[in-house]
Amino acid sequence: MSKARLESFSDAVFAIICTLLVVSLQVPDLHRERGETLIGHLVGMAPGFLSYVLSFALVTLYWIAHHEVLTIVRNVSAGLIWMNNFFLMWLALLPFPTEVMGRYPHEEMAVLFFGLITLLAAVSFVGVRLMLLYKPNLRDPQFDTDFLKTSIRNSTIGIALYVVALLISYLSDEVTMTMYGLIPFLFLIPVRVKTVHAVHA
Repeated sequence: MSKARLESFSDAVFAIICTLLVVSLQVPDLHRERGETLIGHLVGMAPGFLSYVLSFALVTLYWIAHHEVLTIVRNVSAGLIWMNNFFLMWLALLPFPTEVMGRYPHEEMAVLFFGLITLLAAVSFVGVRLMLLYKPNLRDPQFDTDFLKTSIRNSTIGIALYVVALLISYLSDEVTMTMYGLIPFLFLIPVRVKTVHAVHA
């Protein structure tokens, strides 16, 4: 399989995930005879909107980081395909816990479920990076491995913080959801890819 085919498939999955996140936001049904108003329904949907924004930002950061990782790929192996799809499997599940947490933002289990899925996605994405680090035949030799090492280190810190957030959920759902929103920016923003040798005109 070519790298272009792997990247095209991955981009298609990312696009579908973003679409499913939007679909989870349902247009409210008004019962004016009960005194219901549209603004009241929209305000009541605030947790759902916040869950959507959080998940969309997370998927966007993963998409950027995934693109940066594939930049250094030269050869695609069966192992890399399966590891990449294992990561996409967890990420594709994200719309479901997003909707659950949006509907039940004060339910501890809903917050835990969202965190667990994002944690599994983070761990599997580290697996993709580790495979490229320890299998030189998959990498383009012109790229510096410091990019992968730094990314893996940052991701490991992020995973540890996810575990802390899950533990804190027993004390405060609000603090946990705040951490969910901040953690991705600590370890998903891609490190600049550098080549081993500078290219001169």
